[in-house]
Amino acid sequence: MKKDRFLFVCYEIVHGIGALVFSDKGLIGLILPYVKKEETLREVYKKFSSSVDCEITEISRDKDSLIWPLLYYFQGREVKFDYVLDLRGFTKFEEEVYKAVISVPFGELRSYKWVAETIGKSGAYRAVGNALAKNLIPIVVPCHRITSNDGRLGGWSGKEGWKRKLLELEGLRNEG
Repeated sequence: MKKDRFLFVCYEIVHGIGALVFSDKGLIGLILPYVKKEETLREVYKKFSSSVDCEITEISRDKDSLIWPLLYYFQGREVKFDYVLDLRGFTKFEEEVYKAVISVPFGELRSYKWVAETIGKSGAYRAVGNALAKNLIPIVVPCHRITSNDGRLGGWSGKEGWKRKLLELEGLRNEG
């Protein structure tokens, strides 16, 4: 049996150190920043080494080309993430949700109901929320741009407080 191999590259911003995690098929995870690199690495291993046949190593070459889009994003710039995504382990429904969410432009909000209607499952807005709670690639799959119909932020897959930070970074003020 072939051993899964995950490669990660750390990035550093004013809020701390985070990581991008890649499989042989593409980007499989994004870890939002922690104050210490050790905390970030612990999160990488917690989320991606659950398989016994897994190897995780740090990328040493071409790091800059991988992290620049993310660093530009954290500067408040609108960027297009050209990463190929590895959505293994997700259902067809979850993949449809993620594709719809990726279409939400920088600096704009949509509702869980909008996502459900966009994928042709108008009554499935709670299922949309559950799918987004499993998102391992926040920012690239911008689940922070999805809120309740009444404007409340709702939950999300990332670290506490980051949904509001990311919306503010994109120039949005959400009082919910």
